[in-house]
Amino acid sequence: MKCRKCGSVKHRNKQGRLWCSPCNTITCKNWRKDHSEELHVINRRAHLKARYGMTTEEFMYIFDFQGRRCAICKSLEPRGKHTWSIDHEDIAGVGVVVRGILCAPCNIVLGYYELYGIPVGVEFKNYLANPPAGQAMRKKEGRKSTLDGWSLQECAMQ
Repeated sequence: MKCRKCGSVKHRNKQGRLWCSPCNTITCKNWRKDHSEELHVINRRAHLKARYGMTTEEFMYIFDFQGRRCAICKSLEPRGKHTWSIDHEDIAGVGVVVRGILCAPCNIVLGYYELYGIPVGVEFKNYLANPPAGQAMRKKEGRKSTLDGWSLQECAMQ
C-alpha cells in the first residue's frame, strides 16, 4: 500500500491511515497551526466539562453574575500567567462543587487559608459564606435555596 501524500510504500496499520507516519505528523501539525483558535475553544470546553462538570455557558453565566471580575478582590484582570481560576471544592460523594471565579492571587491565598488557616480578610470569609456560583445558579434556576455552594451537576439534574 502506498502513502497518498508522498507515495512511499507503507504497511497497513490498525488505524487504516491513508498516509505514512511522517506525512500524518506533518498534516496534523499543519491542521493544528491553521485551526489554533478553534482548537483552543475545543480544549477549553473539554477541560471545563472533565474537571468541573460545567459547560462554557455555565462558566460565562457565573462570570457575568460576578460582574466579569474576581469574586473576592473585584479585580478586572486575572493577574496571573494563565486565565481566571475556577475555585471549587472536592466533596466526597458529591464531586466537584464550583464556588466562583477568582484571580490568581486570591485563588492562591484562599488555598493557603483552607490548608493552613492563615489569617485572611473579611472578603474571603464573606466569599466562602455565600459563594457567587451558588447564587448565580440559584438565580438561573429560580430557586431560593440557602445552600453554601452549588454543584453544577446538581443544577443539571434539576
